[in-house]
Amino acid sequence: MSVGTVALLAMILIAYDERVRDLWSRRVVANPTMELAGVSHQVTNAMAFVAAAVRSQSVLHSPLLVFTLAAGTILVVFGERLLSLFGPEFPAGQPALVLLVIGQTVNVAMGPVALLLVMTGHERVLAISTCACGVLNIVLNVVLVPFWGLVGTAMSLAISLSVWNILLAVWIKRRLGIHSTAIGVIGGQTQR
Repeated sequence: MSVGTVALLAMILIAYDERVRDLWSRRVVANPTMELAGVSHQVTNAMAFVAAAVRSQSVLHSPLLVFTLAAGTILVVFGERLLSLFGPEFPAGQPALVLLVIGQTVNVAMGPVALLLVMTGHERVLAISTCACGVLNIVLNVVLVPFWGLVGTAMSLAISLSVWNILLAVWIKRRLGIHSTAIGVIGGQTQR
């Protein structure tokens, strides 16, 4: 990853999160040896900053998972009533809503996998996995929709979204040594 790319990612994170600004000021700006050590030290220091910033963003997914579980529970328990607000034919979509809630919960639980891959220079892995899971979604739609209609569509989306997130989370753990999942953060496992 080039110095310019790291700098751009750092600026975005600095603007986004106050904890990241504090980390940046302590680790990069306040380090006077960075100017003396040359470009390779700058890249190493900036890459360490990016890795720490990504881990801090993963920590934000624990409260997001709790919120998702709460909202999902409300949608599952009161889904028919909520869907009836849109018309008398909408409560029939309750099973599809449950499947979509499950898929989205898995999505949130796996953490910011796409962001993590982009920030660490693994865009190709992200692109390949996105295309593969897109093909999986199309195949599942072709197979499931004729039998189950709307529920088949929701099932294919939930399955492909879950497979995509789980595969990327496993890849990130094995290759980068970072637990991107909200569950790993809750368990205190953010790094090897």
